[in-house]
Amino acid sequence: VPTQQEGWTCQQVSLTMSKNNDSFG
Repeated sequence: VPTQQEGWTCQQVSLTMSKNNDSFG
Protein backbone atom coordinates (compact mmCIF):
# COMPACT_ATOMS: atom_id res chain seq x y z
CA VAL A 1 0.00 0.00 0.00
CA PRO A 2 1.79 3.19 -1.22
CA THR A 3 -0.09 5.31 1.34
CA GLN A 4 1.39 3.39 4.29
CA GLN A 5 4.90 3.48 2.78
CA GLU A 6 4.68 7.23 2.17
CA GLY A 7 3.39 7.82 5.71
CA TRP A 8 6.14 5.65 7.23
CA THR A 9 8.80 7.43 5.16
CA CYS A 10 7.41 10.82 6.20
CA GLN A 11 7.67 9.82 9.87
CA GLN A 12 11.23 8.56 9.41
CA VAL A 13 12.22 11.84 7.70
CA SER A 14 10.58 13.84 10.50
CA LEU A 15 12.49 11.86 13.14
CA THR A 16 15.77 12.27 11.23
CA MET A 17 15.23 16.02 10.85
CA SER A 18 14.45 16.32 14.57
CA LYS A 19 17.63 14.41 15.50
CA ASN A 20 19.71 16.57 13.12
CA ASN A 21 18.23 19.74 14.62
CA ASP A 22 19.05 18.49 18.13
CA SER A 23 22.63 17.70 17.06
CA PHE A 24 23.10 21.12 15.48
CA GLY A 25 21.45 22.73 18.49
